[in-house]
Amino acid sequence: MRIDEVLNKPYQVIDAATVKLNGKTFVKHRVERNDPLVLLSADFMNQNWRGEMLVGPGPEYENQIGKRIEGFRKFFDENDNIEMANVHVRRNGAISFGDGRHRTRVMLELGFKQIPVTMSKEALRNLWEFTR
Repeated sequence: MRIDEVLNKPYQVIDAATVKLNGKTFVKHRVERNDPLVLLSADFMNQNWRGEMLVGPGPEYENQIGKRIEGFRKFFDENDNIEMANVHVRRNGAISFGDGRHRTRVMLELGFKQIPVTMSKEALRNLWEFTR
């Protein structure tokens, strides 16, 4: 049993620069290398990702930039190292993205139970406050 399940939290903070999930290695972008690595539950992501940053779900992929969903699906299939998304969690739990919303949509559709992301310490504090 994972520690986040014991604590009944929808996230787990990992003290590392990379994490391996579903056969892929997820790495921090060099700009976010000092930000915490957090595994957000897919359920938390689906419940709190809304507004103008939401991509899809569905075949219409509303709010998509170009063909990024299709492009990332191909990239995901052909590569083992994937860059993590960078997210911000607001005080009300809403999730917004600095980078990676298309990658995140694909991972949710592939059935990932946890989504590896980086976030600022402020966003992590907001996440902790919102979920306690």
